[in-house]
Amino acid sequence: MAFPRTGELGSACWSHFDFDLKRGCFTLCLPWTKGGQRRSAQETVVVRDRFLTRFLLKHFGRKKRGERFIDLTLYAARQKFKLACRTLGLPDGFSLYSLRRGGASWEFQQTGSMEGVLLKGRWESVKSARVYVMDGLAVQTQISLSRDCKDKLGQYAKILQDAA
Repeated sequence: MAFPRTGELGSACWSHFDFDLKRGCFTLCLPWTKGGQRRSAQETVVVRDRFLTRFLLKHFGRKKRGERFIDLTLYAARQKFKLACRTLGLPDGFSLYSLRRGGASWEFQQTGSMEGVLLKGRWESVKSARVYVMDGLAVQTQISLSRDCKDKLGQYAKILQDAA
């Protein structure tokens, strides 16, 4: 699990990915991150998820090495994400960046480890990471998904699992 920033995903090229099917993981090199620019170093994240590894290779594996991972502008990707949220019946306020905040909150809930959140989100200070985690947890307590929304999410999750 990693929590990339929206711009990092938007600028990622297929050549930034290195897959290890045997271990069910992949490495994503992030050459122009905020932290990497400050330190003049390339940041790398390892994602250990067999499902996601297989899914990405199956559906994006034919891309050429220099091709962008997402064939959309960030504006178009944000619009598609808003449409998907509306289609699912999710409450207003979700954005692509919500995935970073939600991932950090989920990680903290599952492990109780702020150190793990710092590492996976590549935050340099606990203060910064805590803002994401606490904000995510606060939003989570206010969200009440309708039965219809939960059913749709379950259907889409099954489609994704079958597609891998």
